[in-house]
Amino acid sequence: MSLPHNENTRVQIPALAHLVRLGYTYFSKKDKNFKLDNETNIIIEVFEKNFFKLNPTATQDDFNREFTNIQLELAQDDLGRDFYARLLGKGNSEFKIVDWGNFSNNYFHVASEISCMKDEDELYRPDITIFVNGMPLSYIEVKKPNAIRNGKTRRLLFK
Repeated sequence: MSLPHNENTRVQIPALAHLVRLGYTYFSKKDKNFKLDNETNIIIEVFEKNFFKLNPTATQDDFNREFTNIQLELAQDDLGRDFYARLLGKGNSEFKIVDWGNFSNNYFHVASEISCMKDEDELYRPDITIFVNGMPLSYIEVKKPNAIRNGKTRRLLFK
């Protein structure tokens, strides 16, 4: 039995396989331990585990306060500037959420077709989501090679 030739089998699965070979852990939507925070799309368990790994003297209250502050920052209308500063360790936090000095101290995960809420009424589902320490920091949309070529042709027709 042969697999159908579609975007999923031709580009999405190979891209995911490549990321797994690079060291990312694949998270399935069917995984019972895979709980996303509805407001931030952060994988709570992974984020909490890594928070305490990077901040061994932090308490549970510190984590709860940090997580609440991240939720507030991501809800702001500042194009993510405050959260970006927090990621770099330059924000309003004394805690580290990404280890930039020793990148192997971070957790890397990848998932496919994770539903994300942009606004209260706008849902989108990127082909691939890259998580660092449980935080969704990158989305990848994959396309079949001929779809890009056809898009270029269509764009030329409308000039």
